[in-house]
Amino acid sequence: MKSQANLKNLEIYVKYGKEITDEGLTALCTGLKASSSLQSLTLVCHGLESLTEKSMLELSQTIKCHKTLHTLALSFAEIPLNLDVAVGNLKEALNLFTTIQNLTLIFSGSEITDDALGYLKELLRSKNSLKTLFLNFSGCQQLTNEGVRQLSQGLGTQS
Repeated sequence: MKSQANLKNLEIYVKYGKEITDEGLTALCTGLKASSSLQSLTLVCHGLESLTEKSMLELSQTIKCHKTLHTLALSFAEIPLNLDVAVGNLKEALNLFTTIQNLTLIFSGSEITDDALGYLKELLRSKNSLKTLFLNFSGCQQLTNEGVRQLSQGLGTQS
């Protein structure tokens, strides 16, 4: 099979597939690893009810393979899984990058807590290369003022 080694920009949208499981996301990650020269990656997974932490870890490992990324957009809206660990794994993966300039993370309607915003605080403090940041936590019912405070600290305030 021929790989897409020269592919620079990739957008993939998968929404509300009840039958898409860890197996499907892992297969997608295998294909993404072959596209080693990506500069821009958008992955939208909305309402995928069957995903577990296993596939989120696989995605973080896949992102580590793309050291040329300038733009990363990940959307995990309406996934009934606590994504705190996934955000922590993503932080570890992105800490390896010096090239990320544009970062979009969408978790609207997902089960994340203040712990996830703590991981984002650490990520933001270490990413001087960021020029554009878009975060969406709409409908994340478990977030509190403490999480917002941590995010604020990551953005540079000390309140």
